[in-house]
Amino acid sequence: MTYNKALAWSSFWIISALLFAGGIGYFQGMDNAYIFMTGYIVEKMLSFDNLFMFYVIFEYLRLSSADQRRVLNWGIGGAILLRGAFILSGCVLINRFEWLLYVFAAFLIYSGIKIFFSGDDDESEPPKIVETIKKKFPTLGLLVTAIIVIEITDIMFALDSIPAILSITQNSFLVLSSNLFAILGLRSLYFVMLGLIRRFICLQYCVGVILTFIGVKMMIKPWFEIDTMYSLIFILATIITGILISNLREES
Repeated sequence: MTYNKALAWSSFWIISALLFAGGIGYFQGMDNAYIFMTGYIVEKMLSFDNLFMFYVIFEYLRLSSADQRRVLNWGIGGAILLRGAFILSGCVLINRFEWLLYVFAAFLIYSGIKIFFSGDDDESEPPKIVETIKKKFPTLGLLVTAIIVIEITDIMFALDSIPAILSITQNSFLVLSSNLFAILGLRSLYFVMLGLIRRFICLQYCVGVILTFIGVKMMIKPWFEIDTMYSLIFILATIITGILISNLREES
């Protein structure tokens, strides 16, 4: 897939999400539309981080473009199934054990701080997983190894993704729809990312800031509740700041 074609498809899916948010605002009220967009943007950022790990895996295994597309289909399909299962399980658990939200909040704060300060260190994790699988199962083919590693990566990122969205809302419709729209178009987004990977080097730090913010917001909710619209503004401002800093660093 060419960069321009991937950009066109990515734009189509993003516009579709915006139109869906408009529909939610019309039928369910703007508060739910803000919640959907907040969840969508957070999940999109986490998906971008997930795609970056796919890139590290593909580069390490030296997969051809055709093989990358095949493995991406498995990875994205796995992400949809895993997140759907985790979301449904999480909603059931939270309805029964409300205190789990604080566990999720603490986990998000920890994950956010770790991502922010680890920088590019996490790039070494997928190769370690690859080498472990090769040692334990030396007869596996390259594509099978790649698919297994991708699915393990999906699970790792779902552990961040699901607490993040459930800390924003427990409305199962909004949770599932924001996740689905965030995942749709990931295949085209991957090829867009390949063209931008050298430019937006600070976005990983933005993910750390956003996860920490969501965790803190959830922790202080009993005493001080931050309006969803302001949360959305903060998240967008964080992303824009990351893009601007990335561009400034590239120019220097």
